[in-house]
Amino acid sequence: MMSFALVCTVVDGVPVIDTTYFTEHCEQHAKVYPTHTFLGWYAVGAAGAAVQPWQLALHKQVMELNEAPLFLLLDAEAAYAPATKDLPIAVYETDVRMIAERSTLLFAPLPFKIETNDAERISVDHVAHLSAAGGEGAQLTAHLGGLHSALYMLKTRVEQIEAYLRAVGAGELPFDHDIMRRLNELCHMLPALDSDDFKQRFLSEYNDGLLVTYLAALTKGAAAVNSVIDKHHAGAERGMHARRRPWL
Repeated sequence: MMSFALVCTVVDGVPVIDTTYFTEHCEQHAKVYPTHTFLGWYAVGAAGAAVQPWQLALHKQVMELNEAPLFLLLDAEAAYAPATKDLPIAVYETDVRMIAERSTLLFAPLPFKIETNDAERISVDHVAHLSAAGGEGAQLTAHLGGLHSALYMLKTRVEQIEAYLRAVGAGELPFDHDIMRRLNELCHMLPALDSDDFKQRFLSEYNDGLLVTYLAALTKGAAAVNSVIDKHHAGAERGMHARRRPWL
């Protein structure tokens, strides 16, 4: 889901949408994202407050662009409140009722549910646990940090054993039978893992890891391309507005 700012001019206290700008921007957006559709508009305000007249007036203009638009209201104050647990947004749909024998446009609350995939949940959980002072982040970050420390420790110990064996073989250190017996016992534990089932499972996990790394690289590249496209559109839009602006 994406959004962009509408160009409006205030007339008698009511914002009027620049339909030409809206149409051009939607056409440009459709060329990049052909599967996206226009759903509605959003504003910032108190979720429990009464509907403002300008909101109804603007919604009527949006109805000319979409027969059944949605209105999303973001409660900015609740978003920064420590006691807020739910997502501070409210979604409304159009409801036309007869009041005093006149059709009146009203906003009816619309129930909604947030659907996310695993990657989005992990990202949101990581951002939510990060503190301003630079905390550890999500539980996944702490878990991966522990695995990294354990693997680094294992690598260090293996390098120490290898350096010791090379030094003994070169005659730089004396031959210690007790240490060699312990190393021999350690080496005899390794063939127990050398089986076809272990190799298949290991290769499967290794390939899954490579696939995740490849997908992460693709996602990063797509995000970079998307950022470049957004900057290009923003620059093109500023250029169009500059050309339209009359000289004083």
